[in-house]
Amino acid sequence: MLLRLLKKESPDSYKTSSPEEEQMDYDFIYVHGSTKEHKDALILSWDESKDLVNYMWWPEDAHGVRGTDATCASSDLIWEALNVRQRYRTWDIRYSTIRVAYLHDVLHLPLIKWRLQKIRNLFLRPVDADYRIKLLKTIVKMHDNQEPITTHELLAKIHGSAIRLSSEYYRLQKNLEFLLDSLKDSGDIVHKDEEDPIHFFGYGTIAPAPKSLSTIATYNEDHRRHKDMIKMSGKQLWVGWAMFALAAVTLIVELGKQFNIWK
Repeated sequence: MLLRLLKKESPDSYKTSSPEEEQMDYDFIYVHGSTKEHKDALILSWDESKDLVNYMWWPEDAHGVRGTDATCASSDLIWEALNVRQRYRTWDIRYSTIRVAYLHDVLHLPLIKWRLQKIRNLFLRPVDADYRIKLLKTIVKMHDNQEPITTHELLAKIHGSAIRLSSEYYRLQKNLEFLLDSLKDSGDIVHKDEEDPIHFFGYGTIAPAPKSLSTIATYNEDHRRHKDMIKMSGKQLWVGWAMFALAAVTLIVELGKQFNIWK
């Protein structure tokens, strides 16, 4: 399984900001894990005939330093610690184990899922102003359930978890942030990065403000009145049609009597 995954060459560098047409060629894998000697290791290759595994390791808590090349026997790999990161098309996918990554690769599941995602992208629509109150209700509900409220979690709530792999993710995120700024300006939500973090009682980076409850209550009342008005208008329309039908029948009967039609 590991040999198959390592056959895909990994480039020294790549751009996630490249146009999607260029990223279409991206299909490479990084295998991370630990060896008996080093906790943070990147597996580069495996010479099965010599039973030598080439890898690169980094000191713990080290950031921005170049890794050191090393070799070890396959028995020195901590197999249960190995995990796989795959850059596939425009996605960045992580697999918790070698077996899961191997099955996905053999069955070409990333390709199938990517094509399904492309179809799904056609039906994605940004959150518009009409969704504003529903978004506020979602935030209040997540707060009541003590769920972390961030733009990422809200996007997943609105569009489903598959949105995380969508090429439309950034555009929809910016659209949602614009709507969240509107709710913030109206005093219905607060952000954790505000100047007074002491009064932030949320989970994540967004929390509903006390005003949100009165905003929702006012909306619900207006919505109820609007529905009542529609029902009343509908009833009045039916009464009007009934009166019109009665008048028409009366007119026909009177004309029939006048011209002796009913004899």
